[in-house]
Amino acid sequence: QGVLKFCEDFEQAAARTGQFVRELQEMDLLMDGEVSIQTPIADQPFVYRGFRMINEEKLRELRGDQLRKINQSGMLPLIYAHLFSLQLMREIFEAQISQGKGPINAPAAPANAATPAEG
Repeated sequence: QGVLKFCEDFEQAAARTGQFVRELQEMDLLMDGEVSIQTPIADQPFVYRGFRMINEEKLRELRGDQLRKINQSGMLPLIYAHLFSLQLMREIFEAQISQGKGPINAPAAPANAATPAEG
């Protein structure tokens, strides 16, 4: 019964997500996403593409009635959560690198750096 409930909840969440994306498309608020992350340990920035994101300029240009509609429908907090999550990408990327889980590894400390001086 728990598995059935999980499946039902999952289907409902997928339907809500689909409706959310359709409404964003109808308002022409989505654009192709690209995030460039420059790190001090790489010469070239890492560029992530192939996703859709909210166009903040178009969001700011919404008419009052459109903004009221997305606020009353509960979409506005979801839009801002999306934008906030994009800002966190850099921090997540850097944390992955420091843990050796990113596309590059953090530079290794010199072998003698962690060894206390003998004396």
